[in-house]
Amino acid sequence: MLIRRSRTSNDNCILEAGSIHRYTYKFRGVGLGCQPKGFLDWQNIAGYKYEVITYDRELTEEEISEYELLKIIHNKPAY
Repeated sequence: MLIRRSRTSNDNCILEAGSIHRYTYKFRGVGLGCQPKGFLDWQNIAGYKYEVITYDRELTEEEISEYELLKIIHNKPAY
């Protein structure tokens, strides 16, 4: 299921811990073909330059590299 919605929030998504994986962009924001398919949600969150995208699976290293994403760990991008 693909849900596309935009919201501004300073809060985290309210989902079960461990069931979501969040990523942000290095160089651009959400756009057609700019992220792997199958994301659940994207948000504008204070403190992040670009949107945060949410998946119900962990992306592969290849996907992270190909789409130039950063995995968010403990609410901070992992550089």
